[in-house]
Amino acid sequence: MKKYLPLLLILLVLNACKKDFDETVFAESTDKRITKTLDSLQARLVTAAAGWNAFLTTGTGRTTGFYFQFHGANRVVMVNPDVTNGTVPKESSYRLKALQQPVLMFDTYSYLHTFADPDGSVNGGKNGVGLRSDFEFAYDPSASNTDSIVLRGRMHDSKMVLRPASTEDAAAFANNEFPGLVFDSLSKKYLNYFKRFELGNTTYELVVNPRTKQLKMAWMEGGTYREKTTAYSYMPAGVVFFTPFMANGVSFKSFSNPVWDNATTTISFSINGQTVRPVGFTAPLQVDISAPRRWWEKSRDEDDYWFSRTGFRVNGVDDAYRVASLPLYRHLMYQAENGVYNGTMYDAFGYVYGIANVLTRRFAPGVISPPNFMPDGRITFSLAAGADEGLYFGNDPGTASVNTFIPVLRKMIDAQGYIFVQINDTYDMVDAVNATSWINWEF
Repeated sequence: MKKYLPLLLILLVLNACKKDFDETVFAESTDKRITKTLDSLQARLVTAAAGWNAFLTTGTGRTTGFYFQFHGANRVVMVNPDVTNGTVPKESSYRLKALQQPVLMFDTYSYLHTFADPDGSVNGGKNGVGLRSDFEFAYDPSASNTDSIVLRGRMHDSKMVLRPASTEDAAAFANNEFPGLVFDSLSKKYLNYFKRFELGNTTYELVVNPRTKQLKMAWMEGGTYREKTTAYSYMPAGVVFFTPFMANGVSFKSFSNPVWDNATTTISFSINGQTVRPVGFTAPLQVDISAPRRWWEKSRDEDDYWFSRTGFRVNGVDDAYRVASLPLYRHLMYQAENGVYNGTMYDAFGYVYGIANVLTRRFAPGVISPPNFMPDGRITFSLAAGADEGLYFGNDPGTASVNTFIPVLRKMIDAQGYIFVQINDTYDMVDAVNATSWINWEF
């Protein structure tokens, strides 16, 4: 017994110190402090007269914007322009709860749940995980301030920041006014992938991923190539950047008042009060020479595939080869070092089809591994010998489906090749001749 007595005394002293520390430093128990925090958060949510603009970043890096109006009786009205019919205000419920930390829970299915749905067909993510988003968020009062409320998803660590909306914002949301939606014309109506505009004495290049709501700007500054990527969202003010930045002395926070001009088939918008009008270009300011290899090695190293739901856009036509019409089509796929045939390793380019979480198959012709990485930054693909006789991985979807897929396969192995543009975690594969066809790859 004597042997253990000092340890017992130490534990008793530490426990007494802990109790004394709790009582003298905090003066209240942990439960009481959390309850006060929840009460404070509740009051803040419901007393914001004009509601809240919210910016969500999912676990996969997808970004989107919401408008929230919290009310008493734990009801919330929300709007999200990225969801089908999401510009129509929708009411659901929420709760504030102490789960070892203050938590804001959206507890009935809403526009927010669309991004957390594990069914990839709902939000464009992968089956089983979706976009790795959340609908239960831990509140961090130390990270929040008078201008924002910072929330972290409890399962996937998605991030959501709420900022007070203006009365103009509230009126615009109520009237279903989203001028920023016109910005989609930049990707849907321009023929060329690359767009440039002049501001001051600088030429800025702009590339946009409308699915993931990410944009990249590039420019030359002092003879050096610079670029910046940011998420964006559609708000009544226009296209609002999640992360404002400086470029050649100019502050970029948003693109205001976007307007489409049918006569010139161009879009215009304002930057700090100055109107600019992007035009299409056939090549980038600078080719990212190592991008194709980075794209390929990620698939190889992580033993998983890149996917694209939309297929190739060609000469202004989305899904030009109508792959989405294939029976039970889910997405295109490309996987490096997919498998071995006759002792040789091959990549696979094909498509996945089937019913989510029930039956998923793929048809993927073999591609020579690795592809040809060229010194000028282009990549070219070649079919494995005998692929036209049936060298493929997966399942045979039938003659009609194979014939529908063949034009996509021919486009993929275009001898002119492609250059790659990385926008955060996604890559756009752009034809190297005139940038009038491209495909977006997500992981």
